Amino acid sequence: MLIKSDRLTHDISPLRDPDQNFNLAYEGTEKSEILNKYFCSISNLDDANKDLPEFDDRCHDFLSQIIVSEQDVLDIVSTLDANKAVGPDIVSNRMLLAVRNEISKPLCLLFNKSLHDRASICPAEVELFCMHDHREAEINRLDCQKTNANSSLL
Repeated sequence: MLIKSDRLTHDISPLRDPDQNFNLAYEGTEKSEILNKYFCSISNLDDANKDLPEFDDRCHDFLSQIIVSEQDVLDIVSTLDANKAVGPDIVSNRMLLAVRNEISKPLCLLFNKSLHDRASICPAEVELFCMHDHREAEINRLDCQKTNANSSLL
């Protein structure tokens, strides 16, 4: 239970803990536990043996394909903040903004090609990719590093 005070404060007022003879809780962790117990108690639903209701599809139109235009790419690149740090690709936003007119067409072609090629992936290839053992790939990578480290540069 919440105890109201007349003074202005930014903290949560002390709470009474019903599990501890309604003792006052002053610490943040104690208050969070009390609130957590309360919200958990009022939000438990017994829906283990209930069927989901029928879902009527309200959307009858679907995108058959996505097409990215040069203007779309140009608009997105133009919204970049030049003062932000570089990402994992080490390409700065300042450089992208400087060459945005030149890169909008190649990026548009790349995005459209990747969107269209992705739709034509054969299920067998996807299954093969999903079943790939990542531990085996790591072992092969380490073997290559060891071989390259032991080989002569000449």
